[in-house]
Amino acid sequence: MSPWRLVLSHTAASGWAAFLGWLCGEALFARRASSPDTPTLALVGACVGACLGAGLALLAAAPGQRMPRLLLGLVCGGVGGALGGLAHGLMGAMPAWYGAPCWVLLGLGVGAAAGGARFPAGLWSGLLAGGLGGLVGGLLFEGILLAVGDGAVLFGRATAFVALGIPIGVFTGLVAQAGKEEQSAPVPEAATLQRFRPPVAPARPLSIPVPAPGRPAEPIRPSAAPPAQGNLRPRPAAPAVSPAPVAANACPTCGRSVPGVPGQRYCMICERKF
Repeated sequence: MSPWRLVLSHTAASGWAAFLGWLCGEALFARRASSPDTPTLALVGACVGACLGAGLALLAAAPGQRMPRLLLGLVCGGVGGALGGLAHGLMGAMPAWYGAPCWVLLGLGVGAAAGGARFPAGLWSGLLAGGLGGLVGGLLFEGILLAVGDGAVLFGRATAFVALGIPIGVFTGLVAQAGKEEQSAPVPEAATLQRFRPPVAPARPLSIPVPAPGRPAEPIRPSAAPPAQGNLRPRPAAPAVSPAPVAANACPTCGRSVPGVPGQRYCMICERKF
């Protein structure tokens, strides 16, 4: 996919959302007034901000989170647009270019809604993108109103609000594209990760000692002259060996002395109780 496709989709969505918001605000509140008062401008700004926030939040939302992101976009964008329109209406007596920074508030609300899908890192980048887009869009807004004048009220306001929303979509699209490229960065290969691992000593083969072959036994050779039968004498009987005395606490199997109570002694060699 082209890297500019996401930016173009944000730009188109912001332009149409701004036009739809202006259309709702104009039909409900402004009603073709040549110079709307401060509350009317705040309500129109709320409509434009709510549509912008909802449109950009839906683009950044996952398939299972569209409804929460839609509500977040409506609330954040609507509050930011209302504050921007209110600040712009309060500065009506000042030169027109002084009202351009007021639309930064609308951009901040829309940027918070668009960047909330990648909270918390995406929130700060969304606020930065929305603020810059609101400033650039505010300058375009004031320039178009000054250029059109009072001759074409509806055309001038519609074009001005669309020009206000397009830079917000451009900057938020750039931030969304940068975040997508960061997430899709390739994972380092195993060879690259191997450099950071400590060296492991190779395992030594097991050496089993093999006994040396024994010396073969010599064959028994008969004696040259066997002894005469008359010279054979009976061997004396071996003296009787009395068995060694066995201790009372000795193990019956191995004879190891084990202290304890009879019946509860436990020989660890034979693994038995006695």
